[in-house]
Amino acid sequence: MERLDFIKKGALATLSLGISPMMASAKSKQSNNGLKRAAFCIDKSLPNNKKYEMDLKFCIGLSENNWHRATDADKHLEFEMAIVDTNTNEEKVIRATYIVQSVKESASKNKSGQPEITTFQAKLNSLTIREFAPPKELDITQLIFQVDRTRDDEEYIYVNVLDNNSQVFMTGLECLKSEIDELDFLDDCFLTTACVHHMNKTDDSYELTTLRNFRDTHLTSNPEGKELVKAYYEIAPKIVESINAQPNKDAIYDGIYSGMILKTIDEIENGNFTQAIDVYKNYTYNLKRLLL
Repeated sequence: MERLDFIKKGALATLSLGISPMMASAKSKQSNNGLKRAAFCIDKSLPNNKKYEMDLKFCIGLSENNWHRATDADKHLEFEMAIVDTNTNEEKVIRATYIVQSVKESASKNKSGQPEITTFQAKLNSLTIREFAPPKELDITQLIFQVDRTRDDEEYIYVNVLDNNSQVFMTGLECLKSEIDELDFLDDCFLTTACVHHMNKTDDSYELTTLRNFRDTHLTSNPEGKELVKAYYEIAPKIVESINAQPNKDAIYDGIYSGMILKTIDEIENGNFTQAIDVYKNYTYNLKRLLL
């Protein structure tokens, strides 16, 4: 399986419902609080022409000093792992989200004055896809990993995923800039997520959970839905940027919440999946017409 296809499969399918996509650039993407976020691509070869692929996206700007004051969005971590047959490219996937519970920094610093090792512990928040049993070395209910700045290569930041015995199980680095540039993801700026966060709701709120479930059970298996995703990919970040520049942005977000999000969820709850997509699509395009 090609890494870019793996990223697109998880990320593009989330876009039309405003769920934060899988990957983001560590060099240019920041949270609303200015904390840097990063995406990491991790591979591990296995016997019999198989391998594990893992993608992590999280806020590497979290530290011992600021993590307990950080927002839920800043503590949010996205996880995707696949076992891949390298002969056939067949794959099975686990997809989940986590909330960072603690951050510990080493006393030793690198030459830039940053901790050489920062250890994150994250608790499972939601498990949306589980197509295979995770490796016995990993407890996916409690993910422990390290940001490793001990390497001489300062162009990239490395990450170590630890096993149940606190030993390094997989090691990877920032995703290739070419992959990130092609997708140009802007974390935490898509329409639904921005609106729900505006309403002071958490990442595991009923609204986002309902939309995620709809995404994973219906939208990703719908070819027409995938085409809609591509269109939203183009316009959603621009709409949010325009809304945030408006003096009445609070009123706009209130209207989106009641007129789009709640109505979309109402259609989902009633089993009207085509109408749910239509509500979201039409409201989004009206916003495009008015704001862009």
